[in-house]
Amino acid sequence: MAATLLLIILGVAIWLAFIGMAVALVIRPDSVRITERFLCPPGTEMKVETYVYSYHRPGERAIGIYYLGPDGKSHNIKVKALLLLWGMLFVASLPIAILIVLLFQRWVTQAG
Repeated sequence: MAATLLLIILGVAIWLAFIGMAVALVIRPDSVRITERFLCPPGTEMKVETYVYSYHRPGERAIGIYYLGPDGKSHNIKVKALLLLWGMLFVASLPIAILIVLLFQRWVTQAG
């Protein structure tokens, strides 16, 4: 029972992290800057740009995340930044997931 409960909690936390990331990137794409200190070398700045291409439907856009190195070269860190942002949101959503699952379990046992 405890292993099942743990898997449910992890599943809820994973889902909350994905939803939180999706909402954050839609409302404010530069929220990914929270990962800057972990991914960019000292003295560089993270750049977050959004693009709207001709094939995008209304409301769609692409995001570019990179930093300029000391040599002036652009370094793409989009995947690393998005994974780190998701990881941070996952850790933050764990207590919320625990609370949700335990309250739901309590509600089900009282109702039954």
